[in-house]
Order: sequence, then structure tokens, then C-alpha cells
Amino acid sequence: MNEEQQPEGNLDSDKGEILDKVSSFVDNHATQLGEFNKFYKMYRAQPTKTRAENQSNTVLPELFVETEALATAMQEMIFSDDSENLFFDLLAQDGGDEIANIEAFVSKATISKQLELTKFQKKMLPFLRMLALYGNQPVATPWRLAYRSYWDNMARVRKPAFDCWDFKTVPIVNFSFDDNQQDLEDQEWAAETMHLTSMAARSMARSGIWNPMTVDDALKKGITRNIYDREDRQIAGYVDSLTAGNGFTAHEYYGTLESRDDGEIYWAVIDSRGEFLKEPEINPYAHGEKPWLFGKWFDLPGEPYAMGTGHINYRTQSEINDRRNFINDLLYASLYNMWLKRSDSGIALPGGKMKYSPHQIIEGDLITEEAFLTCPRLVRRLTLKATTSTKCAASRGPRPRFRP
Repeated sequence: MNEEQQPEGNLDSDKGEILDKVSSFVDNHATQLGEFNKFYKMYRAQPTKTRAENQSNTVLPELFVETEALATAMQEMIFSDDSENLFFDLLAQDGGDEIANIEAFVSKATISKQLELTKFQKKMLPFLRMLALYGNQPVATPWRLAYRSYWDNMARVRKPAFDCWDFKTVPIVNFSFDDNQQDLEDQEWAAETMHLTSMAARSMARSGIWNPMTVDDALKKGITRNIYDREDRQIAGYVDSLTAGNGFTAHEYYGTLESRDDGEIYWAVIDSRGEFLKEPEINPYAHGEKPWLFGKWFDLPGEPYAMGTGHINYRTQSEINDRRNFINDLLYASLYNMWLKRSDSGIALPGGKMKYSPHQIIEGDLITEEAFLTCPRLVRRLTLKATTSTKCAASRGPRPRFRP
């Protein structure tokens, strides 16, 4: 369908609808998106809780081990099978005649070249890791055309370097969709939040795909991340480097639009300010589908999100980590000949934290009068008086022990 045949709609209404869908999805799925970041943090073998520097911060890499076992097994199954059940094998139906066999052979060769061009095997393992961990993982599969300059004898020519479908893993915290349907192909809309560099955005403008003036204005805004995207990057140790002038955030949208009222799937790209980089047009793909796939691990009926190893193991492993750290803290305190203090005992320790120190002595002026009402054992110890060396030795005799 060309531009003259595109149905007319209300652009202002379309802008508000797309931005509202994306922002509402983040707000309405705070629990799921927050859990994904918790799973990711544990997968990277980072402590589940922030504890004092002088306390134990051990972590068991069990979630990492299980995720890697599942992902590598799937990778092996897909790419290492040389039997008749080869994953990407193509055969003519019912044996086929000579022409059908030739067509199947050519199709197989084409797919093999495409897999090599997209570096599919390399990209598949990270996809499988996050799929096993989260139970869900979106991936973009757009058709991409890219050019590169080559030397042709004495002249430099520009030729297509990439003309194929792509396979690009999308961060799950940057993918939103219609959660009224379980499967992506049945959902009314889906959107990917993209963080673009200045060069990539201007390239789209030079190609005539995006509005150049809108690109220039969007670059003044800079990157805008949702809270889960920022947390995800912080877990991995990254900081935002794309400030105003160097990049911006946009949402690529495929879905219905109420102002069109025709049930068609439209494609549009809008920046975080609410300005169209690409005004809505009917899905340009011949197959009419959204250019994403949404992998699921433990699929559940009626739920758009599936379950992964993180959902099953996170709480148990977190409890194991906490218990292990607590046991270590008790051991260190015992080795340092320390006492376990009740939080309401009235001892005002500096900063409210007990610092480890061999044979530590708590100064008397750190103990308030209220302590004598809540900690009678401590009172007896502090008011103990002795007049003889024997009684003094006896008063120092009891061995340290932990008290509730």
C-alpha cells in the first residue's frame, strides 16, 4: 500500500496512545520487571542484599550454574546434531522429484548462508541464557539492508554488505506488549524501546526513513531510561554515556491505532518527547506480522509471561545466602570474643553498627539509663563490685556467649 492509500488518522491521538501504552505497561508490570532484575543480579553472582562492609557477603552461584547448564544443552542440541533430525535441515516432501530435491537443497544453502551472515550461532547462546533465566526473552527479527564501501580494482564502490533478516536480542525491560493475549502474534500491539546513538539516528534520516528535523530535536533531549533499565545497567556496572546531543530514546511500535478504527497493524516510531520520527503506516512487511519473536520457557495458560529458573530458585537461594552469611557473622563474632547485642538494649554504638574487634570493650558512656530496664544481665555485669583479687578473677571468669 503506497502513501496515497494510507488511511488518515489523528496524529495527536496516535502519539498519546502509543506513549500511554508504553508507560502504562512499565507501571502495570512493576512486579515482573523488578523480579527480572533480581534474577539477573543473582545470575551474575552478586549478593542479594546490601550488607555492612565488615559483614559476610557470600553468594552461591547456583542460579548461574543451572542457567548455563540449560542454555548450553539447548545450544548443543540446535547446532551440533548431525543426524537425520538436523535442526535446520530441509527435505522435499514425500521424497519429492528431482526438481523438488534441488529446490530443497538451494533453500538449505540459502538458510545456511543467512545463519552465517547474521552470526546466528553466536547470538543464540546469550538469547538462550536469558530465556532460561527469565523464562521469557524477546528478539527482534527485522529485515536489514546495510551498505559498505569496497575497493573494486582502482575505484571504490558501495555495495550491499548485509541484506537479510537479523537476530537481535531485546532487553526484556525494554519490551512492552498487549498483555490481554498470551501469544505475541495475537496481541494487538507491541513496542521496543530503543536507545540510539547520533550516528545511527542520522543514518535513518539520511535514508529518508525518519524525519530529519525530528531527529535533530530528539538529540537535544538525550537518553531517557525507565527505572528497571537503569537498574539493569547498574547491576552490570555501566553508566549512561549518551547525554543530550549524543543520542536519544525512541519507541518502535507495531499495533492497532484507535484513530484509524480499521483493525490494521501499523508501524510507527516515536521519540520519548512524543514526536513522530516515522508517522504511522500500515505494516510494511509482506507477511504482515510484527518483527519480533517472544521465546518462552515454562509457558503457563492465559499468562503472557512464562516462568524460568529464576522464578523457581531465587527465593530459596536468597534464603540460603542470608543464612550462610548469618552463620559466618556469628562465627566471626565468636572468634573475636564479642557479645551479641539486642537492638533495644540501649547501647548507642557509633552509626548503629557493631564493629568487629578482638576482645572489644563497650564504653560505659555509650549505655543509656533505659538500658538498665531492658537488659538486666548487662546491669549485673556492669554493677559487679569486688574487693578481693579472688572475687575479681571470678567476675572475669565467665566465657563469652551469645545472648538474645
